[in-house]
Amino acid sequence: MYTACRKYMASSMEIISKEIIKPSSPTPNNLKTFKLSLLDQLTLHSHTAILLLYKSQHINNSDILNFFLSKTLTKYYPFAGRLEKDGITVDCGDHGVVFVEAKILGCRLSEFHAYPRCGMEVTIDISHKVVDGCMMAAFLNDWAATAHGEVRPPPMILAASIPSLDLGYMMPDIVINKAKTCVTKRFVFGAQKIGLLKQSVSGFVETPTKGELITTVLYRCVVTSSMEKMGCFTNSNLIELLKKEMKELHDGGDGQNLHDWLLSVRESAKNAKELFGHVNVYRCSDVHNAPYYQTNFGWGTPRWVTVPYLLVRNMFILLNTPDGDEIEAMVTLEEGHMKLC
Repeated sequence: MYTACRKYMASSMEIISKEIIKPSSPTPNNLKTFKLSLLDQLTLHSHTAILLLYKSQHINNSDILNFFLSKTLTKYYPFAGRLEKDGITVDCGDHGVVFVEAKILGCRLSEFHAYPRCGMEVTIDISHKVVDGCMMAAFLNDWAATAHGEVRPPPMILAASIPSLDLGYMMPDIVINKAKTCVTKRFVFGAQKIGLLKQSVSGFVETPTKGELITTVLYRCVVTSSMEKMGCFTNSNLIELLKKEMKELHDGGDGQNLHDWLLSVRESAKNAKELFGHVNVYRCSDVHNAPYYQTNFGWGTPRWVTVPYLLVRNMFILLNTPDGDEIEAMVTLEEGHMKLC
C-alpha cells in the first residue's frame, strides 16, 4: 500500500519524508498467510487509489499520523503484506506500507479541481485485489478514529467470511494499451436529474438505487457510442461489483445457496479468457455510499473526494459529492468513444 500526504503550495514537488510504516504489533503466526476470497480472486490486477482534499493548509505532526497508521495496520494486517505470485495469497509478514509526505509549490487547485479552496490532500494507493473502495473507506475512518483515541471493533475481512476456492486460473494483469488514448471525464448527476430517472422507470423497476440508475444510463451511452463508432453492435458485458449480491447471500444465512453460488462463479471463471478476450467489458465500481466524507484526522472533513487517475478503459466509478445529494461519475473511455457520448 502507498499512502501520501501532500500540501499544495508549489509548482514543483518536494519530498519532505518517505518511510516504511509497519504494524505496531506483530501479526500472529496463524494470520501470516491470507487467502483472497473468491470475489477478490476474480478481480483484475490493478491498483485502487482514492484522494481526499481538505481545506486545511497545514498538517498535524506527521509523526503522529505515522504512529496511528502503525496502530491501525494491526487490524488491517493484509494491507501491510505482499501479494504472492500465485495472485491469490497475501504474505502478511508485516512488510509495511510506504508513507510519503510531499509539498507542491505554485499550484492553483482552481485550475484542475472542482473545489479550489482545498489546501491539503491525503491519497492512498493499494492493490484492488487486496482492498475495494468500501474497505478503503473503513480503513481511512479507522485510522482517523484511532488518531482521536477512539476504539473501534475489528473490520470484517471479506476472505474470512467468503471461502477461497481454487479457480485453476489467475486473472490477467491489466495492460495499458498506450496506442489507444483514454480520456477520463467527470459527470455530476444532481438530485433533480436522479429524481427524473426514477420517474422514467416507475412501473418497470421496483425501487432502483441511485447507483443502478446512473450505471444504466452510463452503460446505455457507451454502448450507443460504440455502435456509432464501429457501425454495428459489439458484444459487451457490464461487470458490476458483486459485493451486494454476495452480502445478501451471506447475511441470509443460507449456506447451501452461498455454496451453490460460489460453485457457479467458479464454473463461469473457466471462460474468463474468452470473456476478456472477445467481449467489451465495462467495469463499474459504486462506492457513493462509502463514508469517505466522514474521515476527520483533526482538521475537519474532506471538501472533496475523488480518484486521482483512471488508466483502465471502459471504467465507471460512482462517488458521492460533499452535500450527499448528487452522484459524481468518473468515466474513462477510449478518446473516440468519449467524443460520441
